[in-house]
Amino acid sequence: MALYKIRIGAFEYEVSDEDIKMLDISKLGQAQYHLIYQNLSLQGERVHISESERTLELRVGESVYQCAIVSELEQMISGLNLTKGDAGKDQNLKAPMAGLILHVHVDPGQKVSKGDKLVTLEAMKMENIIRAQADAQVEDVLVKSGVKVDKGNVLLRLK
Repeated sequence: MALYKIRIGAFEYEVSDEDIKMLDISKLGQAQYHLIYQNLSLQGERVHISESERTLELRVGESVYQCAIVSELEQMISGLNLTKGDAGKDQNLKAPMAGLILHVHVDPGQKVSKGDKLVTLEAMKMENIIRAQADAQVEDVLVKSGVKVDKGNVLLRLK
């Protein structure tokens, strides 16, 4: 069962696949939605959405909330310490879990932007896309498709 973190403003909630299945979301208009979860009923308007960053600005009444969905894989990747503050430094992208490399989406020397696909890793029969956490340049690719990796193995060197 996957576990997600949902950030709404300053609050953070842990939500499972089962919780998500219990959501009743109805589209009322082009950007208008009605959500029912357990005993809670909300009507809101989508202000802005970024699929690449998995963020959403939602207006409920007079308040606008910044929302973000963070998957288990993204939580593990964020633990690899690849942040904007590391730009310009040599960085090693490590496997967040053991698995099989299905596809390497980048080549040495290639410039990548935050959110770009770097590697697709299959773990526990699920495809996990590892994305760039910041703008960088691929210095070296240390894996190729079909290779099994252990958690912590270096997959790419970024700078």
